[in-house]
Amino acid sequence: MITATEALIFWAITVICAGVGAYMGAYLKKKGENLATHEDLNKLVEQMKVTTETTKGIEARITGDLWNAQKRWELTKETLIEIVRLVGRAEITIKNAVVDFEYKSRGRNPPSLLPHKSESILDECIEIAFSLDNHRLMMMLVCGMDVIPAYIKLADAYLATVLCLDVKTYDYEKAKERLKEFGSALARFQIAVRGEMGFPVK
Repeated sequence: MITATEALIFWAITVICAGVGAYMGAYLKKKGENLATHEDLNKLVEQMKVTTETTKGIEARITGDLWNAQKRWELTKETLIEIVRLVGRAEITIKNAVVDFEYKSRGRNPPSLLPHKSESILDECIEIAFSLDNHRLMMMLVCGMDVIPAYIKLADAYLATVLCLDVKTYDYEKAKERLKEFGSALARFQIAVRGEMGFPVK
C-alpha cells in the first residue's frame, strides 16, 4: 500500500516531469524552428548569390552588346554620311555634264552657269564613278539589306550615264533616259538611307 508521502512524492515527480517535458518540448520545438529558419536563410543567401552573379553576367553581356551595337551604328552612320555626300556631288556633276555635252554635241557653248570644260567635267564624272564603285564593299560590310541593292543600282545608273558622255557619239535622248534612271535610283537610295538612319520615310 502507498503511503500519503509516497503519493505526494509521486505526484510531485509527475508534475515536475510533466513540466520538464513541456519545457523540453517547447524548447526543442523552438530550437527546430530556429534551425529550419537558419537553413532557410542559408538557402536564401545562396539563391541571392546565384541571382546576383547571374544578373552581373547579364549586365556585362548587355553592356558589351550595347557597346558593340553603338560602335557598329557609328561606323554605319559615318559611312552613310560620306556616301551621301559623294552621291550629292555625283548628282550635281552628272546633271551638269549632260547639259554640257548636249550643247557641245550641237557645236554650241554651254551656258555660263557651267564654269568648266567638257573634258574636266568628264574626268570628274569618271572619278566619281570610281569612288562610287570603291564604296560598294564598305556598304556591303556595314549597311542593311535595303540600302545595299539601292546603292548598287544607283552606282550602276551613274556609270551608265557617264558612258553616254562622248562628244562624237553623244545621243542626248539616250543620255536623258540614263539620267532619268539615275534619278529614280537616287530616289530609291534616299528612301533606303532614311530607313537605315531611322528617319521617317514619308
